[in-house]
Amino acid sequence: MGKKSSDPADVAGAAKIEAKANREAAAAEMYANKANQFNYLGGVEWTPTYEKDPVTGTTVTRWTQENSLSPNAQAAVDPMMQQIADRAEMANALTGRIYDEMGEAPDFDQFGEATVAPAFGEYNQITGREDYVDAPVRGDYQDAAVRGDYREFEFDDSNRQSVEDAYYNKEASRLDSRYGNEATEMEVNLRSKGLRPGDQAYDSAMASFGSTKNDAYEQARYNAIIGGGEESDRAYDQQFGVVDYFNQQVDSTYGQDVDAISRLDSQTDQTYNQELAAAEYANQQIDQTYNQGIGETEYANQLMDSDYDMRLGETEAANALRDKKIEEYISKRGFSLAEQDNLSPLNDLTTLAGLITGQGVGLAKWPELMTSRLPNSKL
Repeated sequence: MGKKSSDPADVAGAAKIEAKANREAAAAEMYANKANQFNYLGGVEWTPTYEKDPVTGTTVTRWTQENSLSPNAQAAVDPMMQQIADRAEMANALTGRIYDEMGEAPDFDQFGEATVAPAFGEYNQITGREDYVDAPVRGDYQDAAVRGDYREFEFDDSNRQSVEDAYYNKEASRLDSRYGNEATEMEVNLRSKGLRPGDQAYDSAMASFGSTKNDAYEQARYNAIIGGGEESDRAYDQQFGVVDYFNQQVDSTYGQDVDAISRLDSQTDQTYNQELAAAEYANQQIDQTYNQGIGETEYANQLMDSDYDMRLGETEAANALRDKKIEEYISKRGFSLAEQDNLSPLNDLTTLAGLITGQGVGLAKWPELMTSRLPNSKL
């Protein structure tokens, strides 16, 4: 079988017993904290009275605190109370002045409206830079000069043999006539002397004549060769001079072409450099104009800043002067009221009441509290 639950009557009785014990403990603690205190300045006494709680019907303890001052302390407090009374009387005497000063509603319209801060104008905008002048394009250079082909020298000596033959034939023709006549004369002369072919003298004379004749023809052959060589040399010089002159003309023409192309290319460079210098100068002028515009715009904006700061300063100075006048007006208007507040004994009464009642502070703290909170007091 299960355990039986507790009797409700027993539970209620236990609660009442516990509540009674708690009240008795609280009463004992309260009684212990209500110790009477006394020193040379006075004392604090606690007196209990017993009353019935209208709600619960139980008897409760009500404690009454009674503060008392010693004769010395009372002698110190009495002048303070007199000072407080005197100050209260002086404060009341100021009420008429306060009505005079504050009887009418304050007139702030006399100070006018506060000056509105000046509006700041828009800054001048920097103008855009003009487009730069494009760099010039250099003209095409002339094609390089082409040297003409040289003429190769090939000596034509084909006429030498005919020249030699002509020289020899001419000499041989003369020799033929000469030695033909001499042979006839020698034959007649030898025969006139009785000499006939086969004779030693005859044969010797004819042999000598033949040898001389052969030498003459050989000399003619040699002279023909020499003449043909001289003619060949002359022909060589002539042919070489023609080829050399032709090649010199090729060189001269090439040199003239090179000079002409060089002059044309120099003119191309000169024209390009002039156009480049003109473009650079134009762009420098664009930069100068742009920078000058920037400087003028910045200077104009600085003037705007300076003017705005000056007008703002004037506005702030005017408003500061207005505020100062209003402050002085309020100060004069509430001067007597402020004096009355300074003379009001309410703070001193509160402080003194705290000292007399102790404010929960032990009596040992009274001298310190009285001298700190009432500096004009004397103990």
